Amino acid sequence: MKTGSEVVSRKGVVAANPPPAARIGAAVLEAGGNAMDAAVAASMACCMLRPNQTGIGGYVCSAVVLDAKAGKVWCVDANGMAPAAARPDMYRLCSRQGQQDRDGINEWEYACSVAGNDNVFGPLSVATPGMMAGMGFIHERWGRLPWPKIVAPSQALLA
Repeated sequence: MKTGSEVVSRKGVVAANPPPAARIGAAVLEAGGNAMDAAVAASMACCMLRPNQTGIGGYVCSAVVLDAKAGKVWCVDANGMAPAAARPDMYRLCSRQGQQDRDGINEWEYACSVAGNDNVFGPLSVATPGMMAGMGFIHERWGRLPWPKIVAPSQALLA
């Protein structure tokens, strides 16, 4: 494996930012892991290195996986789970017509406006994070290496 601003591996390609996360993914490939092992290891490293941008407490992990052996394409959507007591009537849709603030997450992702952004900020916005569940599912379903070998490089970043 060659490292620097470009990470080159004989076994495949890993793209991640920051570069140390890509190096971790490439090292997992070099150690006999497959693409899913590398993706999970690199994603976990990103969580450790950039917790303000992503994190193990993140609300979503998603992936599109081509399972060539099975001839199937899988979509993994590990979005945060709302509390069991959540109900649609807890949130009030509203019109923001003529308002400057039209570029929030509700408008970008859901094509709607929620009064007070209650689904984004405050006590009504709480959900069980999905990032670890998504990474764990991807590893369990398609990974090759044992879980401790996937987690160890990210644990070393925290030491």
